[in-house]
Order: sequence, then structure tokens, then C-alpha cells
Amino acid sequence: SISALVVPRVAVWAIGEWGWRGMYPAVALFPLLVALPIAYIWFREPRPEETPEEITSGGGLVGVSLGEALRDRRFWTIWLSIALVALAYGGAHIHMPEIIKQHGMGMAEGASIMGMIGFALMAGRVITGWLLDRIWAPFVCLPILLIPALACWWLMGTSSDVTTIYVAAFMLGFAAGAESDLIAYLASRYFGMVNYGKIYGMLYMPFGFASAISPVLYGRVRDVTGSYDGMLFAAMFLFAAGAVLLITLGRYPVFGGKEEAKA
Repeated sequence: SISALVVPRVAVWAIGEWGWRGMYPAVALFPLLVALPIAYIWFREPRPEETPEEITSGGGLVGVSLGEALRDRRFWTIWLSIALVALAYGGAHIHMPEIIKQHGMGMAEGASIMGMIGFALMAGRVITGWLLDRIWAPFVCLPILLIPALACWWLMGTSSDVTTIYVAAFMLGFAAGAESDLIAYLASRYFGMVNYGKIYGMLYMPFGFASAISPVLYGRVRDVTGSYDGMLFAAMFLFAAGAVLLITLGRYPVFGGKEEAKA
């Protein structure tokens, strides 16, 4: 989220100073000079006093195996929902500077709007996390994933004003921030923690694949039709379908032979 606030502005500055080729090494310095030192200094295994009590006390973690998760309808429902939403969002994010150019905005405004998306990502993670602690996750996701469908509608065409574009960008970023964290939350609540790493990895896979394919689809539609409108229109339904699928998940399970918990 912080990178999305900073990097677009640095990229625009670097292009102005050295051209688009010079922008790449400038942006590459962020992981080299910022991310790598932070990870080396502060990323470590927990100390004994920091280890979760349920592990150290011998109580152990509960949940299902990866095989059991793969045989569960709910796993594939979450998997498909993630894929649909990532397919809708990934290209919209990458192509946002070009999308807003169709509405008459320039490179500097594009950098500002990308920064707005970064702020929205952060807000989406914090607010969604707060809501997930209090409300059944699919109910939280329903409005959050339907809102960007409206944003796609506003981004279509060539006549949206600056305020509308900023609001639409915020909506898309907020939903993306919510979804990326939702993957981890749903994996833990529906399948437990005993094989969390494997199950989370399998559920993150469609996010990675669809996020990579989506920009290609947006670009292809733009090249063929001269506009992003066709893909933005499809994205409206992808967001809606992803939201509705999660409503079918049902109550959170309670592991260890107990009945499922109420939603």
C-alpha cells in the first residue's frame, strides 16, 4: 500500500529525468535499498516467549488436511471467487493510467490516481479486518466487491470528471485491499491452521494467475476495439459473481468433531 502511494510519483519523475528506460533502475532501487534491509534486520523466527500459547502448551493446531480441503466444495467456491475478482481487478490496476487518459487526464494526474489506489488498498485492509472480527466474512465481502462494479461503470467511456475517476479508483483499490487479506482469513476460518500454509498457498494461486492474465485481457480488448469499455463491462459481472459466490459458503466450521458455528 505504501509502495503504491510512492512509486508512481517516483516513476513519473524518473521518466521526466531519464526517459522510460531510466525509470526501471530507479524503481528497482526500492526492493534493493528498502525491502531487502528491512527483511534482513527484522524478519526472523519468533522467540520462545513470542510463540503462540496453543503451540507451546501442547494443545496443537486444528484443521483439515490439504486433501480434505480439496474435496470440500467450499474450497473451490473460494478459489473461483478469488479468480473472478482478480481477473476483474488486475488489468484495471495495471491499465489505470491509460484508462484515465481516455477521460482526458495526463501522466501527472495518473500518478496521483495511482497514489489514491495505494491509500485505498491500505484502507481496505484495515477496515475490512476490523469488520471481519465482528461480522460473517461473506456479508462483509458482498458490498465491498459490488462497489467496484459501479467503479467499472464510471470508468467506461470518455467523459467522467476528475472527482468521479478518483472515487472509482478508490473503490477499486479498497476492494483489492480487502480481497488480498480475505484469502488468508477465509483459509484459516474454513480449513483451520494445522495445514494453513499449504491451503493458503493453493487459494492464493488463482489470485496470482488471474492477476497476471487480466492485464493481457484488458490490453487485448483495448487493441482490438480501441477502448477498455468491453473489459470494464465484463469486470462488472466478474466482481458481482465473486461476491455472490462467497454467500454460499455457509457457517464457519468448528474443528474437532463439534458442530459448525453459526454465521
